[in-house]
Amino acid sequence: MDHIVPNGTTCLKMSYYDLERMIWMEYTHKRKQTKDQLHMAMIQLIEKERFEKITVNQLVQTSGITRSTFYRYYEDKYELLEEIERYVINALVAASDLTKITPSSLDDSVEQMLNQYQEQFIILHALLSPNGDTAFENKLEKNVNKIFYDNNSVKSVEDEMMQLVMTAMWIRILKFWIFNENRIQIKVIKKLTLNLIQTIINK
Repeated sequence: MDHIVPNGTTCLKMSYYDLERMIWMEYTHKRKQTKDQLHMAMIQLIEKERFEKITVNQLVQTSGITRSTFYRYYEDKYELLEEIERYVINALVAASDLTKITPSSLDDSVEQMLNQYQEQFIILHALLSPNGDTAFENKLEKNVNKIFYDNNSVKSVEDEMMQLVMTAMWIRILKFWIFNENRIQIKVIKKLTLNLIQTIINK
């Protein structure tokens, strides 16, 4: 069955499938927009005060949505925070896929990876601050360790300990960069990252 959909001064003939698809796309866009508003509201509030003190009222006021809309998407503020943390960790994991890096592409790949990291700095700045979730840094460290190392490559306790040290070192570098972005040129971070990856590859 075809539907006639107005488009300015003309009408377009649209199939039921196309109409359904258009409605679904509009719903998906609206859903993403609402979630993005809540994500940014949480980040803005964490920059001002500790997460534990942030209320749902503050979140809805800052985001400009209603309480009922908030609870349509999230059970509480903890679920919202977990989603933000999961999003940024997944983004960093995707940016850090070492399996796609070859010796000839290493330099360009690292630069691209660091640029993608920078896209998450606003979120990371809040989450890694004293106001954020104290467990987030550990979650990040565990995921970075999985990126850099294949568990099957662990040959001894000493190897495992060295992996943890290297991962912790990279997290400290990343955190220092995030909180001192204006003082540090990306080429400095790139050099440190290249050295770290070379060490990992040669292990």
